[in-house]
Amino acid sequence: MKKLYLFFILLFSLSSCMDQNNMELLEGQFPLGVWTDLRYEQEALVLNRSEELKKNTMGYVFKANGTLIVRDLAGWCGTPPIITDDYSGKWRLQGNILKIERQYWGGSFIQQWEILEAGSQQATIKLIESESRN
Repeated sequence: MKKLYLFFILLFSLSSCMDQNNMELLEGQFPLGVWTDLRYEQEALVLNRSEELKKNTMGYVFKANGTLIVRDLAGWCGTPPIITDDYSGKWRLQGNILKIERQYWGGSFIQQWEILEAGSQQATIKLIESESRN
């Protein structure tokens, strides 16, 4: 019994020292929610909060369980009229770095974004790393 007790103390001690990958986010905090109306300003991407993803517009839906829906181009051609499709993914927040793994029409992306600013209605991010896998 004594060994079992020591085992649980040791297990608790080790788990409390481990790096916490997920932050506790409150409803309405970035990145949770729907983000659309994407636009570039210098080297950063500005996203605006929305109620829903509109048809044939690009955007992101970040869910509290760490899953992601990305509405992006349905194929390689970006010439209007733009046709989009929804792709699945997952996300993880570590400090001000948002790590994303997501699908696209040609395979998958692993990306890291630096969150430069994040308000309740608008966020500004900068892509700092991207790897494409076919």
